[in-house]
Amino acid sequence: MRNMLILVKREIEDHAIHYVLAVLMGGIASMIIYVLYHMADVAERSLWDDVFRHPLMVIFPCFMILGAVFLACIQIASDRRAKIATFICTLTPTRGQLLIAKWISGLVWILLAVGPLLVILALKREEWGLYMPLIKTVMTGVILMQVTGYAVGQQIGFVENKGLALGVGALFLCLMGSLLVIKGLAMPCYALLAVLTVALCVRSWWSFHHMAL
Repeated sequence: MRNMLILVKREIEDHAIHYVLAVLMGGIASMIIYVLYHMADVAERSLWDDVFRHPLMVIFPCFMILGAVFLACIQIASDRRAKIATFICTLTPTRGQLLIAKWISGLVWILLAVGPLLVILALKREEWGLYMPLIKTVMTGVILMQVTGYAVGQQIGFVENKGLALGVGALFLCLMGSLLVIKGLAMPCYALLAVLTVALCVRSWWSFHHMAL
């Protein structure tokens, strides 16, 4: 357990800039929601017009998903390029522990990114009223897409050919876009994301155990 905590801590320290950016994204998005909500309330306008249709409310979730992809890609690619895991010289972890530590650090990143949004939404829970089901649906979709994005990012990190890596990333974005258009943010979409994430994690486990470290 102690080794796992050390591994997670080192993963976060080695990629600290990504975690700082996650907090900034979440903080800025939550402040925008807070300001727009009060502007709409004062002007007695529809919250839908001022908050949910604001361009930044589309841009920030996209940045969060891409951030998760990029973090995972960097974590795997850095170990692959170095041909040695960062912690093997100082500890005696198994490959499984190394990968699980990356997964935990990825979940920490996601929590930091959406944490401020969840806090502001919880504080204004009663005031959102009829919009709460929509908010829960959107936030669930964003979090699941971040988790799936992280799993896809790890697959990109295993690819040595940069052109192929970019192709995989573009394919993932097209898949996410098509899934949202066809299924929308609903249970079928969530189920597909969950199945895809599990499949990618299984492949990451196999690939990491056969990668030169």
